[in-house]
Amino acid sequence: MVTATPYEALVESAASLTGTELIADIDDLDISAASAFLQRNHVALESARRTLGPQCVVPVHYDESFSSENRDHVCHLRNLARAFRAEAFVAAHDDDYRATTKIGIDILELANAVRRGGLETDLLVGIAFSSIAIGVLRTNRTKLDQATRHMLIHELRRLEAEREHFDDIVARDRDWQVALGCEDAPCNFNWEEMNSPELRDVPEEERKKLLQLLQQTADLPKPVLQQFMLDQDRHVLALMRMLAIDLALRDRYDSSGAFAEELSSLAPDFLPKLPVDPYTDTSFIYRRVGDKRFQLYSTGPKMRDGGGQIGPWPLVAAGCADLYLDAGDYWSACCSVPRRQGFVYRIASAIRGWYGSRRVQSI
Repeated sequence: MVTATPYEALVESAASLTGTELIADIDDLDISAASAFLQRNHVALESARRTLGPQCVVPVHYDESFSSENRDHVCHLRNLARAFRAEAFVAAHDDDYRATTKIGIDILELANAVRRGGLETDLLVGIAFSSIAIGVLRTNRTKLDQATRHMLIHELRRLEAEREHFDDIVARDRDWQVALGCEDAPCNFNWEEMNSPELRDVPEEERKKLLQLLQQTADLPKPVLQQFMLDQDRHVLALMRMLAIDLALRDRYDSSGAFAEELSSLAPDFLPKLPVDPYTDTSFIYRRVGDKRFQLYSTGPKMRDGGGQIGPWPLVAAGCADLYLDAGDYWSACCSVPRRQGFVYRIASAIRGWYGSRRVQSI
């Protein structure tokens, strides 16, 4: 078989993975089973890696067959993202944090490949893959040596530069819908979609709530949906930038025995350029707490300093918390979302009620 594009080669490598049911849930991952899975699929994983880079672009075609083809491709690529995540899990278990970092970078490369040239659905998948990568990288960041920190700071800047802009993806999606004459077609979810293998263990009542939530979201005006997607896109971009700053702060600590008084002092010695909060286009909020601790956070979509209030993403989206690099660790039963008017608050309340105190996997 002659493979026409790097993206098709990527999908082909992902489709050749076997035994992927073993790596579906990172919380239940057994180290020996994961190692055996990786050994069996080593060739496929290395083949996939060779296709990643700026040349890997979703080959959108403007006809009805693209949606079904792309859905199948995304299923294979989701397994690839999970396989990379399993690799990172094993590498961290073996205390090989440079390898763990490189795997996190591979997942960000995959996220870029999925969104580059794609439609809005591909954008959302890319955001989910980015969340997996950030989870891998932030979790192990305190264990990195200086050389690995420098490498990761450089790669985060490169990957952001190669990340296709949100507006370009939205414009292409609009052109695709116009070409197919479906720009005004309603999006209707059905119960069969709630019976997928990924949801088979979810109680029926919770699946009904999820179906209702998805339909309510799909029925919202297009500008509101796009703002929601933009907030999600800025969310992962903010985390990437905060990760780079966090690494630079740790470099500064190693060199002086104390964290920086101001973020501006990090450039150019520890960062080529100080990243800004994508929500406000101004500096992230930073406070040094003594010599050995600091606070670093984004305003999130509310675009104002909430005083350093900690919470998971639904609370950040609802304007009830600030966005920290470790927001993924803040799921707990003690969190609550005040009832307020508007889509963001309704969506955050619904998500909070559905997930309860469980830790959420990105994909």
